[in-house]
Amino acid sequence: MLLDRPTILEKFDGLTVWQRGGRRAPHKHLLVLLSIAQIVRTGRQFVSYEEAAPKLRALLDEFGVWQRNNRPQYPFWRLRNDGIWQLTRQNQLEGQEQAGGDISERILKDHAAAGGFTDEIYRSMV
Repeated sequence: MLLDRPTILEKFDGLTVWQRGGRRAPHKHLLVLLSIAQIVRTGRQFVSYEEAAPKLRALLDEFGVWQRNNRPQYPFWRLRNDGIWQLTRQNQLEGQEQAGGDISERILKDHAAAGGFTDEIYRSMV
């Protein structure tokens, strides 16, 4: 099923955002923008974590909440919970979460995980 533009924008607008002390983390939004740019440039739905991580880390360093070590694996893993993102090798990754429900960068790399918009959203964008 194809989604119209207002529906896609509503889904993007509904992303959950980490907040603390009035500061909001733009991690998921930056990953969404990075993924849209990839679709425009290459037409590819999925980007490997290995390819996306350095680009996302640079964006987080420039636009994110200051941290000693930005972790691009967090939005790459957590964006699935917002219903707009899917991961390849999902079955292999499930059950390998750390105590807080996140997954390590090493596991994403070891399993050659890739992420991208859900089929429904991707088909509506191209």
